Amino acid sequence: PLKQLVEITDAFKPYAFLWSLKEASHGFVPSAGIDSQKHLLLDWALQRLILSHSAVRLFASHTGWNSLPESR
Repeated sequence: PLKQLVEITDAFKPYAFLWSLKEASHGFVPSAGIDSQKHLLLDWALQRLILSHSAVRLFASHTGWNSLPESR
């Protein structure tokens, strides 16, 4: 999981993002990849509310069942 978290962080680093990731995994995200001015790392997020915001341009998911209907 460490390698994947590093790759995901590097890929999204240039963009502003909100990332909902279980707190136990926060320590694996490279701190050099997180800029507190444009990145927000949370343990939990109200997905439906976030997805309804006009600023959302991309939604990346692990494709769990709840994410599918909420992303419509």
